[in-house]
Amino acid sequence: MANLKYLLIRLALFAVALVICLFLGTGLILGAIFAAVIAFAVSYLFFSRQRDDAAVQLASTIGARSRDGRAEKDAAAEDAEVGRAEQSLSEPVEPRREDAPTDPRNA
Repeated sequence: MANLKYLLIRLALFAVALVICLFLGTGLILGAIFAAVIAFAVSYLFFSRQRDDAAVQLASTIGARSRDGRAEKDAAAEDAEVGRAEQSLSEPVEPRREDAPTDPRNA
């Protein structure tokens, strides 16, 4: 819930800043850039408690995930996939003959 609350605060800040920038005639792209910077600065300066609550919630979610063994299973699956990819890359590739046609339709 803390993550959602912080996200909604930042989106509201961005929307308000974007409307103000567009009202001032900055254009859509430049206004979006300014709005993002303004929303970041305001949320960083004035909403540190909400940011800290969201970080604690995220850390507890990640901690719960690692406690129930899902992280280890994911890491093992990832390691196995990387091993298969490395093995397929280490297999020799037959060099292409110069006189072989490149397009089978032209043969």
